[in-house]
Formats: sequence, structure tokens, C-alpha cells
Amino acid sequence: MLILAFDTATGGCGLAVLDGDRVLAQRREAMSRGQAEVLIPWIGEALAEIGLIPADISAIGSTTGPGAFTGIRIGLAAARGLALALEKPGIGIGCFDVFAAMAGKDTDCPLLVAVESKRAELYLEARYQGDRQQQALAPADTAKWLNTIDTGGKPWHLIGDGVDRLVKDLDPALVAGCEQTLPDPVILARLAQERLTAGTDPADVVAQNPLNPIYIRPADAKPARAARVWLADTDA
Repeated sequence: MLILAFDTATGGCGLAVLDGDRVLAQRREAMSRGQAEVLIPWIGEALAEIGLIPADISAIGSTTGPGAFTGIRIGLAAARGLALALEKPGIGIGCFDVFAAMAGKDTDCPLLVAVESKRAELYLEARYQGDRQQQALAPADTAKWLNTIDTGGKPWHLIGDGVDRLVKDLDPALVAGCEQTLPDPVILARLAQERLTAGTDPADVVAQNPLNPIYIRPADAKPARAARVWLADTDA
């Protein structure tokens, strides 16, 4: 099964092509903007380098957020377009899930995923013993929230592209380790592959993992309220 997966939802752009356990291509670069200009050329170059064409791809995976509003839309538009044009499954994977998979399961520490929003807040997900809690908080407000979660005194392992901004406002006693990183597109591709192979019907897997954006907070821009128009009675 050939999986093409890519991420533009965070502070960079990344893609990978996976064939079972083999990584055929991967690329990841930090960039604050410009993902829309590089993603499609990157896909074309990656496929050409390994002697494939888009029709060879079995499924497409994309991060769905949370992250930068524009970046999320870039990746999802590309994934939806490719899935529709190629008539292949499109699998959406949340950024929190990608970062959590990168952290692995070999630690007993509670896990805190911090995703950059390019706003005052960070998008945060706290995971411990199967429980998940999400917040959009300024770094200075995060410690108060973490102190409401009972971890038995265990410090947190931090991972995500917002870690550097967060850790400066946390007591070192709360932190077991830090990983400032972008989503790994290979991990993203593996998650998409795992979800596809775990299901018996690809249509069900697509329905359970849609290419829909995940937002922790609403967009700043709001639809304009309809103007109230008063029509004066006039005599012609």
C-alpha cells in the first residue's frame, strides 16, 4: 500500500511516501509561510524521484489541525483534491495524534502537546492514562491549568512546534523533557496506513477520519452582520 502524506498545518511543510514499512521519500522544512507554493511541486518531485505517478498512490493522508488556519486549509484542499481526482481514500490525522505518536509509548510521564497557533495562545492537549484535555491558552496561563490535572506528581513530557514558547513560562519541576519539533511526515503516513489497514471498509475509515479541519478556537474573522435597511415611504 502506497501512502502519500503531508502536513502544512504547523510551522513548516512536510511530506512522505510510504510503501508498507519502507520510506520511499520524505521531506520536511520549517517555513512560516509559502506552503501553498511548495506543496504540489514537492509532491511531483518526490513521486518522480522514486519513479511513481499520482495514480500509483493507494491513499492520501493529511494533518487536519489544530495549527495555523491558512496552513490547515492548504493541506486539506490539496488532500481533498487529490483524493477526488485519483478516486483514492483521503485520511485526516490530527496534529495532536501525530505529535503523540512521535513521543512514543515508552514513557510513563504525562504528555503535553503544544502546537503553535501564530497567535497569543498555544493549542494544547494533555494526555495521561487515557484521558485527554484540550485548551487554547497563553503560555503564562498553562501551569495553572496543568496543576488541575492529577498526575500523581509526575512531571510532563512536552512535544510540538510550540514547546520553545511554552517552556519559558513553566516551572522546571513540571517538565520531564522537551521536544521542539515539526510533525514527522513519516509518522503521519504510518498513522494513515494503520487506520486504513485496521478497517475492513475503506469508506468507513474515511468517514471516521475525515479531511475536516480541527480548530480549538474560532477564527478571528467573523461574518458581517446583515445590514438593516430602512425603506422610507415616499410618494412619487
